[in-house]
Amino acid sequence: MRVSRVLNPPSLSAEQGAGVGLSFSKMVMQTLGGNIACRSVYGEYTEFTLTLPRVADVEQNG
Repeated sequence: MRVSRVLNPPSLSAEQGAGVGLSFSKMVMQTLGGNIACRSVYGEYTEFTLTLPRVADVEQNG
């Protein structure tokens, strides 16, 4: 699967499992005001970065 599509909802042709985990994680992060990003070097590593707003920023902006 291409990294550019890994966080998208799954298609019906998923080979293994339901494939909803990463797209669900993205939805949760965005609901909380954050983000999840992925980058990968084929055959070497895959890195996921999760960011959330600071509690003080959320309380201040309400």
